[in-house]
Amino acid sequence: GLSAAKAGATTVTLVDREALALHCAMSTAEVCGLRTGPVPDGSDDAKAFYAQGSEAVAAAEVEAEAAEDKTAQLRAAMTAAAAREDYAEAAALKQELAALGPAGVVSASMADWSDLAGNGLVVDVVLASEVLYDPREAKPLA
Repeated sequence: GLSAAKAGATTVTLVDREALALHCAMSTAEVCGLRTGPVPDGSDDAKAFYAQGSEAVAAAEVEAEAAEDKTAQLRAAMTAAAAREDYAEAAALKQELAALGPAGVVSASMADWSDLAGNGLVVDVVLASEVLYDPREAKPLA
């Protein structure tokens, strides 16, 4: 999940049934400079955090737009450098691109896989690891 956030996912919700695992993951997100916030589940806290027009969101959107423009420029320059076989320049541009960081938000939810929707979690993509070690967990993921 943190890799997806670093790569630019708009929102990433880390889900586990163990509070300590989520604490460690969110601590890692903070240490890595990722933006953190509430789970986008429709709660009052989430609505306030993600509300269009709020000062924090407006500032983040301006920053994201600038980063997107810079991101597009860096990606194009990196592709051109690789096409010229200037791999040193391509690598330097890749590092600069990585330093821009994501525009998205990382959140965490202690939940059971069998009832994600019941916890207000609606997702487009699931990136999962270590979820099939318990045979009881296979059916809800199918």
